[in-house]
Amino acid sequence: MRVELDSDLARGRSGIGEILGPPFDPKAEEVFRHRRLLAPLEVRDRPKPVDVAAIENEHVSVLLPAIVRRSIHHDGGNITRNRRIFSRWERSMSRRLALLTAFLVASWAAAQSAAPRRIRNHFDSDAHLSPPAFFELVVLGAPAAADWKVVAGRNPYSSPNELMQVVEGRPSDSIAVAVRRNAVFRDGTWSVAIEKGSGRAGLVFRMVDPKNFCVLLIDLLTGDARLIDYEGGKAKELASGRANTANPWGILSITAQGKKIRATWDEKPLLEATTSNPAAGGAGVATAGPGVVAFDEFVLDPAGDR
Repeated sequence: MRVELDSDLARGRSGIGEILGPPFDPKAEEVFRHRRLLAPLEVRDRPKPVDVAAIENEHVSVLLPAIVRRSIHHDGGNITRNRRIFSRWERSMSRRLALLTAFLVASWAAAQSAAPRRIRNHFDSDAHLSPPAFFELVVLGAPAAADWKVVAGRNPYSSPNELMQVVEGRPSDSIAVAVRRNAVFRDGTWSVAIEKGSGRAGLVFRMVDPKNFCVLLIDLLTGDARLIDYEGGKAKELASGRANTANPWGILSITAQGKKIRATWDEKPLLEATTSNPAAGGAGVATAGPGVVAFDEFVLDPAGDR
């Protein structure tokens, strides 16, 4: 488990890593990672030394499967199984798994009770040609291939890296989304820098599940913008506008407060809308249809953190 300090990430360094809990031998670590029990933990801005509420838990496994060894005997055509036998190593690993799971569950519960905080994603500490850390990659609408990579941009908004969806020939009704983990809120502001290019790009927000979310996409060639609300899988256009996409990069910002939604492009009004059923949900950068799109400086800013 690695703890990253955002202050170090913001300075472009790889961050400070600390090992939590007792050391594990390589074989045990392999078992833990296979069972998704050793996933990264993240500490947000300026954590207190014992502030477990600021720790973000990744992939908590609540149910702990037993590690058992079975042997099968053949006796006159009848197959019997002997009782479960734990070796000394298996007993030790079981105890460690139980302690680790208890710690992760406690950290997750503390994080859920804490107020959401502002998160900035600049991708400068991610490995090149790898998916972005702390994101879930999903496809909404029509199923289609999508591939997200952190790359060294030729002209990134903030040097040196940017995030790209690199599959070009995607269907127009298929939305590829990189959703930021552990950032669920209803009211606040979401913003991202989008590079001039082809295709449609923008933000998904208030994403409750794959059938209930809001999405604002801008055609990077024409500047046409559409805000669509999906409820139960049914799409309803809430508003439209036009953005001036002449600059190499543009900043899309969306602010939601209750039923009111307002969007700007490069700090100029883009559109306003009213939704009927606002709900708390996740958010992520999104692209639909053909074209390669680059993103940078994705910021999630809950209303309660201002």
